[in-house]
Amino acid sequence: MYSKCGSIDEARLICDQLDHRNNILWTPMITVYAQGGRGEDGLELFELLIKEQGMRPDNICLTAVLTACNVAGLVDRATEYFDKMGIKYDLIPELDQYACMVDLYDKTGQLTKAKKTMDEMPFEPNVVMLSSFLGSCRVYGEVQLGREAANQLFKMDPCSAAPYVTLANIYAEAGMCNEVRQDFARLKNESHLADPL
Repeated sequence: MYSKCGSIDEARLICDQLDHRNNILWTPMITVYAQGGRGEDGLELFELLIKEQGMRPDNICLTAVLTACNVAGLVDRATEYFDKMGIKYDLIPELDQYACMVDLYDKTGQLTKAKKTMDEMPFEPNVVMLSSFLGSCRVYGEVQLGREAANQLFKMDPCSAAPYVTLANIYAEAGMCNEVRQDFARLKNESHLADPL
């Protein structure tokens, strides 16, 4: 209740006073720190719980930790937590943890790492993950990676206009207006869609 009202410090004081401390109690607190823009405080709490309380995080807790890293822009630290999931905590990364890493790489312009993570994960990237990646390709002017992401999105939902518009913007911002028509003509032939432009 306190955290929903923006009283993060009051919520923490109450949690500190409770005798029973576990993932169910502390994971939401880490999440609240992240959502409140205080990712580093969430990570400090996580480290304290690991060292002093001997807490063993679960996948949900590590998603909160990776989100806190994301909010704080701590790529190296997030990568360290992610890489140690199996070794240190005996956990297999799930789609949520992969999504956190891809999003963090997207936001920091490390699009090659984001693409590599999506390619190597044991799941197919979903529409949200690919759309975010495509948007970052536009922000950072990554034409080839943007084209690849857009092509995946076209296959997933050929009727969605969003990837067409984003790809057109990527081309336009790169001064590649002729490629827009060529690519969309090819896509129109492959998918039997009306001209998206």
